[in-house]
Amino acid sequence: MQTKLDIFIFSHNRGLWLRNLLNSIRQGIDANIDSRLVILDDKSTETATLEVLEEAKREGIRVVHRVSNSAADSGPRGGLHEGIAFALRDLARPNSLALLLQDDMQIVRKVANDELEKIRQIGRQTTNPFTYVNFWTQGISYRRSCMHLKDSYYQKFSPKEQRYRAYTDVCLVDIEVFRAANFDIQNSEKLTDEKAYAQFGEMPWYPFPFTAMLPEPIIHWKRNAFGDQVHSFAPMTTEAVQDLFLRDLEAVLPVAESFLALENGAVLPTPWKYEARPSKLAKITGKLNAIRNGFRFRPKY
Repeated sequence: MQTKLDIFIFSHNRGLWLRNLLNSIRQGIDANIDSRLVILDDKSTETATLEVLEEAKREGIRVVHRVSNSAADSGPRGGLHEGIAFALRDLARPNSLALLLQDDMQIVRKVANDELEKIRQIGRQTTNPFTYVNFWTQGISYRRSCMHLKDSYYQKFSPKEQRYRAYTDVCLVDIEVFRAANFDIQNSEKLTDEKAYAQFGEMPWYPFPFTAMLPEPIIHWKRNAFGDQVHSFAPMTTEAVQDLFLRDLEAVLPVAESFLALENGAVLPTPWKYEARPSKLAKITGKLNAIRNGFRFRPKY
């Protein structure tokens, strides 16, 4: 059976990162998968991003330019969660798997039809439609006691909430299970996680991830120390993929720094950084500027 895979990219003003992600999808998604790609752009204005979106359209990729001004836009990540809800509710094909990606991510190895079906079956062991297929950041390896191996997948325990995680904004979604449950995506990752746990219980964390977040991404309220430099990953070698699949799952967690290498031999301090948070002053200044300019403040997305 040919798996239907709908890939949804949520993008805002990071054209160079978006181009890198698109290139990795072309290389990483096997031709035996019935894949379809949709970019949901959150009102980008950056010239580089608009150029990449036009290139994608010429290639036949569907680009959805959001025009909604609903209350969901006021969330800390702009229209991300409204976009996820729209993609899963209205755009995904019936009985497909939907891969939720953001523009500062990358497919890091080849993914074939049989593996996607295996992941679908792992998810259905839990009745949770969301499966985490992303490499973990090194920081999580320091909290090894929170990661529990159960049969063919991990579970992540959250000491703060005193429960297992049930949802993340980047994951693989079983559309048949999702729609049958009439589940509603909330206007934040935290709220959706709480609702998903109440309705489904824990989500499975796939032991052999194939997506990863790029370290040191650009942030929208200022340029970081690396400017517009994209720290992309080199595609995993055959040996690295073999190490990933043959490792002792109990002893070795799927941490990005352990299995992935940066393109062209680039070196960054470890653990890699994935998100910078603004100071209180930066938040206040950003909100005031947003009001003055008629735009909403978006910290990351």
